[in-house]
Amino acid sequence: MKTGQLPRLRHSVASLALLQASNFLVPLITWPYLTRVLGPEAFGQIMFVQALMAAATVVTDYAFSWSATRDVSAARGDRSSLSRIFLSTWGAQWLLCAAVSMLIAAALSARVHMPAPATLVVIGLPILIGNTLFPLWLFQGLERMAEMAWIQIGMRVATVPLLLFLVDAADDAPIALAIQSGALLSAGALAVAWLVRSGLVDWQRPTLAECANALRSGLSLFGSKVAIACYTSLVPIILGFAAGPVAVGYFALADRIRAAGQSMITPLSQALFPRLSLLFATDSANARALVRLALLWMIGCGALVGIVMFSGAALAVRLLGGAGFEPATQVLRLISAVPLIVGLSNVFGVQVMLPNGMTASFTRILWLAAVVGLVLVWPLASAAGANGAGLTVLGVESLVTTAMLFVLLRHPTIWLKK
Repeated sequence: MKTGQLPRLRHSVASLALLQASNFLVPLITWPYLTRVLGPEAFGQIMFVQALMAAATVVTDYAFSWSATRDVSAARGDRSSLSRIFLSTWGAQWLLCAAVSMLIAAALSARVHMPAPATLVVIGLPILIGNTLFPLWLFQGLERMAEMAWIQIGMRVATVPLLLFLVDAADDAPIALAIQSGALLSAGALAVAWLVRSGLVDWQRPTLAECANALRSGLSLFGSKVAIACYTSLVPIILGFAAGPVAVGYFALADRIRAAGQSMITPLSQALFPRLSLLFATDSANARALVRLALLWMIGCGALVGIVMFSGAALAVRLLGGAGFEPATQVLRLISAVPLIVGLSNVFGVQVMLPNGMTASFTRILWLAAVVGLVLVWPLASAAGANGAGLTVLGVESLVTTAMLFVLLRHPTIWLKK
């Protein structure tokens, strides 16, 4: 790899690592308080709403974190092309956000029964809007993550005193959710303000045709995103309908601890994608070398995280959940291997298959996993509650990684040849 490229990649990884650290440290401060003050049911209701908004965000994100990041990376030296890509993509996101918001409003108007009160769902909507405001794919493609990381960290840290001073009973669940969703909305607004001030792009209104082109360019990858959501974001939602908000609280606590451990791996995967997209197109030898290094990192970190998580599950749940959340211990042990499995599938799929035009195989694997996940989650969640949801996640993620490895072993020259 060219030495001139290393500092920016390291800078991106460091910025994303700092952001992921805040994802871990802030909950470490607030969760032990919130779980004890709110209790399993109110806490589970908040987690259900956040899961619902995460599923809605899958639609507004479309596949731009892959397609637009890749396009931005290729156009970073052409201001005119960069501006066109940004504005058409962002415009498409806002169209999707409006459509999803109307669907949620229609469901609430029809009084569809949910495991959380309608008031909480409304309070959670700024999560969706804030995510749309924050064009993370643009800054990933430009490898300008430091500024964005500090904005997100600042907003996250600001929630700590608000949660500790304003939430002191289960009835304060709406306040707790409002603080968290408001922070995401504020972060999005600050990101836009920074983007305007930085002058990175030329501002002009995109046409509907340009927005439609952005949607078309990411359509095949959007199918992959929807498939992933079927066995990730939808799991706690289906669990809520099948077993109630308390089970969602158990699963969410375990899954957030899992996500905290997995955050050791996430910064590298996010920073690698734009770099490998460029290298596979211009310097395949260095691309393969970087893939091998990424695999070693994923295996080492993933295995370490899994061992620590499995052995320390009871302590972690006791510290973060407290009395009443003991069932989350078994869930955490069930999913302790997921960070390693997901890290490997990210390298196989996102970092190797997508930059090499293997989108069709990538999408087929994810849809297979989606079907298996949807078939399994309801009966397993109905029979075993949060444990059933954990088993679903573990099984489906294992299927994805195995299938991707099988496909890539049939094309060794793409990623293994020295």
